[in-house]
Amino acid sequence: MAKNKKNKHLDYIAYLLFVLILFLLRKLPSKFSKRLCIKLGKAVYQLDKRHREIALKNLRLAFQQKSDSEIRDISHKVFENLGRTLYDYAVLPAINKNNFRDYIEYEGVS
Repeated sequence: MAKNKKNKHLDYIAYLLFVLILFLLRKLPSKFSKRLCIKLGKAVYQLDKRHREIALKNLRLAFQQKSDSEIRDISHKVFENLGRTLYDYAVLPAINKNNFRDYIEYEGVS
């Protein structure tokens, strides 16, 4: 099988997996789903050495005045935020004017 055709197959499998994950996240209770996505972001940080190292390298370039400890803390938060973004992406189609308070947290609004 040609490399390009193999990549298309892998891309399609990844797409199907992503759609399945979104479907499952939409079926779970909102708070549980959000916590799960944040934990998934943390797990990706631990398991995906390649992207973790890219994040660390980029953060060191961007924040040269910060210590390694601060850089690692920021990189952890970046991956947690990716989990939050996954949650947002999953539930966004379900939000409407009748249920938005179930999904959106806000502070300082009277």
